[in-house]
Amino acid sequence: MISELDVYDPEGKLQAGLRRTVADLYGRFLATALDERAVNAVVVWGLSDRYSWLKERKGPPQRPPLFDEHFRPRPAFYAILRALRRAPPGA
Repeated sequence: MISELDVYDPEGKLQAGLRRTVADLYGRFLATALDERAVNAVVVWGLSDRYSWLKERKGPPQRPPLFDEHFRPRPAFYAILRALRRAPPGA
């Protein structure tokens, strides 16, 4: 099981270019992990910014969910989807 897959942005400056970089990291990490048949689940921190508990925290805004406030998918969603679709059978 992969638990709490997310990227922490300590400065709260995760802009579009960085989001693509993060998406690439998610995709490469997950593709590598899914080569191991023992992985049977992937857990992410929430579905959407709209309901994220991180909005209540002090400090810079954190946006790890795969969907924004309006449920629009972020690049990380598509990277994870591609990795799952390319996973070997039984993974």
